[in-house]
Amino acid sequence: MKSQFRNRTTNFASVFAAVLIPSMSLADLATDESRLTSDYNLKDQFEPEELRILAKKPARSHSEQRRLMMLILHAGIARDESFVDLLERPELRDAENVDLALSGYDFMLNRSESALDHILAKLATEQIGDDVDSIVVLSTLDEWDRTIRAYRKHFVRTDGAGGMCKAGFRRVRRYLYPQNYTELREAIEAPMDWHQPLLPRKN
Repeated sequence: MKSQFRNRTTNFASVFAAVLIPSMSLADLATDESRLTSDYNLKDQFEPEELRILAKKPARSHSEQRRLMMLILHAGIARDESFVDLLERPELRDAENVDLALSGYDFMLNRSESALDHILAKLATEQIGDDVDSIVVLSTLDEWDRTIRAYRKHFVRTDGAGGMCKAGFRRVRRYLYPQNYTELREAIEAPMDWHQPLLPRKN
């Protein structure tokens, strides 16, 4: 089972990058490594040593925080237990996106409900339909009840970057967990109705 997830981490970044940069196909991304980087600073390979190096740095740039987030998510997808010590590093959680990624890693390794609660609680504070880190983290989790309910609630309305994030959630789930996605496709992709007036967006 672990080898299955290790193999799927290889192209995970390409899958998400193809959503974030919709004019590019996966084939385009695979043949031009320089274009495998997006706003999330993605690359198409999981580099455990890079994760360890970035986690040890006393200070990181914004792009390095993004890269650290994605590497931690890769480790969770792979069920790689060699980074469990990062869960005991409170200073890593000063960056919100890394904090969310660590919670995702904790859930994937330990099925920690409190870790999942933390991610979902953050999503509940976000503006409806926005492109947010909590959705990126949820897209990688092998959980099909609470995460799908939260995804549907968040995307009752969206546009622009939020729409690409919505597509990214589906594409990543479909790529990483094809059997589960197929079984629950109707629930995931069914039209989302909002039966009460939405509050106006914040300026």
